[in-house]
Amino acid sequence: MLNKSLNFINDKLFNKVPLIRIFISRDAILNNYHSFKSKNNLLVAPVLKSNAYGHGLSEVAKILKNEQVPFFVVDSLYEARVLRKTGIADKILVIGFAPIDYINSGFKNIAYTISSLDQLKEIYKGLKNKRIFHLKIDTGMRRQGILPEEISEAIKLINGNPKIELEGICSHFADADGEDFDFTRKQIELWNTVVAQVKKEFIDLKYFHIAATSGSTYSKKIDANLIRLGIGLYGFDLTNQGMELKLALRMTSSVGLLKKLEANHKVGYNLTYEAPKEMRIAAVPVGYFEGVDRRLSNHGCFIISGKICQIVGRVCMNMTMIDVSQVGNIAIGDEVEVFGSKSESKNSIEQVAKLCGTNPHEILVHIPQHLRRIIV
Repeated sequence: MLNKSLNFINDKLFNKVPLIRIFISRDAILNNYHSFKSKNNLLVAPVLKSNAYGHGLSEVAKILKNEQVPFFVVDSLYEARVLRKTGIADKILVIGFAPIDYINSGFKNIAYTISSLDQLKEIYKGLKNKRIFHLKIDTGMRRQGILPEEISEAIKLINGNPKIELEGICSHFADADGEDFDFTRKQIELWNTVVAQVKKEFIDLKYFHIAATSGSTYSKKIDANLIRLGIGLYGFDLTNQGMELKLALRMTSSVGLLKKLEANHKVGYNLTYEAPKEMRIAAVPVGYFEGVDRRLSNHGCFIISGKICQIVGRVCMNMTMIDVSQVGNIAIGDEVEVFGSKSESKNSIEQVAKLCGTNPHEILVHIPQHLRRIIV
C-alpha cells in the first residue's frame, strides 16, 4: 500500500511542468541532416556521442530513425546499449575505445573501432565470435589510430583471423576548422594514399571516412564515401560553409523569486556585483549544475519577454540572479529563456561559448543528461 502511494505521488510530481525545460526541434535536426547530405553528396552518419552533444541520445536517434542512416556513431558500448534499450535497432559504430570483453558481448549490429595496433593484437588473440570493425588510421592527429608504417602488419592480422570483419577505415582531422589549410592538406594526401592501399587488400570495403562536420568542407578532395556529422547536426556552421542550419536546442526555466536590490548593495557569492542604482532582480532556479557556465557570472544574460536580462553576481550551483528592471509586469512563474535557438541571440549557445572562451561543444555537453528533453 505504501509503495502504491509513493508511486502515485511520484507520478503526480513528474507529470508537472518541469522547472527546467529543454526543447529539441525535430525540424532543425532533419533540416541540418539533409543540408549536409545534399551539399556533400555523401553518406552521412549522425554522431550521437556524449548524449547527442547534450541534445538527448535516444531523442535525436528517434528523430532520425526513418532517414536510413548508414549507422549512428556513439562513443561507448554503454551509449549503444542505451539506444538498444529505447528501441533503436539501427546499426551503430562505437568510435571510442572498447576493451575485448566489451567486444565479445552479445550485442548485434554493432561495429567497433580498432584504435591501435596493440588493441588489434588483443582482438586477434581474444575475439570469440565474428564482429564488425572499422580500422582507425592516424593521419596526423596523434590521438588514436594505426600509424601508416603499421598498416601492413595490421592487414596481416585482420586477414589472419576470419572473425575480424573489416567494414570500414576511418581517421580524424586535427585542424579542419583552422585558418591554415597546410596541415589538413597533408592529412588528406596521406589519407588518400592509405585508402588506395587498403582498398587493394579489401575490395569489399564498405565505408571509408575521415571528415567530421568541419572536415566536410574538403569533401571533394578526399577519397571517402561518408562523413560523420557531429556539431553540424545540431545547427552549428563553425567553418562558414554557407548552409542555412538551424539551432536545435532551446532551454527555459521560470522566475522563482523577485526582490528589490538597493543602490550600492551587493549580491551573490563573493559579492562580485554591486548595484549602480536601485534595481529589481530575479532568481532563476538554474545554475552551473544545470549547464549555465560559471564563467557567465556578471557577463551572460537570459531573456524574458524579448528583454535581455543580464546575469548579476556569481552563477550558483542551482540558481542564477538576473537584472529584470526593464521587464514590465513580471511575476513569479514567468518563462525565462536560458539558451536561445537563434544563433544571433545574445543567449544562444554560440554566443555563450564565445563569452566563455570555449566552443559550443563544451557548453552543450554540460547540460545534464537527467533533464528532460522535449521534442517539438
